[in-house]
Amino acid sequence: SRRTGTGLGGGLGEPNHGDFFVKLKSGQRQPVDLVMDQVRTHVEHEVPGLHIEMAQLMEDLIGDLTAVPQPVEIKIFSANPKNLSDIAKKIAARISKI
Repeated sequence: SRRTGTGLGGGLGEPNHGDFFVKLKSGQRQPVDLVMDQVRTHVEHEVPGLHIEMAQLMEDLIGDLTAVPQPVEIKIFSANPKNLSDIAKKIAARISKI
């Protein structure tokens, strides 16, 4: 499917913006990430200057709902910026097993 002038988040956009939803064939095929890379490379070669962003549907939905481009983002704030690096390392160690 295709939408022009709007996006998955529901807001209106410019008439030169839009999105496509593509459902891949079921059965044996290349991994989704490889297919997305191949499509991106082909489109960027055929249409220079086009900005293309690809994401799987659930990734995109979560990004829209949280206003961040990735499914999970941890933001760390501190009155003392020197502490941020140590805190970030501790958090990374704790969540690396999840």
